[in-house]
Amino acid sequence: MQKILVTTDFSDKSKAGLLFAIQLASQNKCELTFFHVYHVSIPTAWNFTRIEEYEKEQANIILDKLNTFVEKIYKGLNFPKSVKNCVVKS
Repeated sequence: MQKILVTTDFSDKSKAGLLFAIQLASQNKCELTFFHVYHVSIPTAWNFTRIEEYEKEQANIILDKLNTFVEKIYKGLNFPKSVKNCVVKS
């Protein structure tokens, strides 16, 4: 199975890339991985444990945002869902 990495920053322009990738995957058997890179500013006064907790919280929030973003696009296209993964990285 072919794999396609689809990056997004949640903008309208990146939405066009997602639309294209989803349409391509619907014509071929492709596994889609939707990928978002983010940066979280962290106060320097926090200890290591608090930083780890905060980074995990933010990663979960952003992953939920990515899943929602992708699901809305799929619903708008009325395409069957192909194999897909959503990944976020700090």
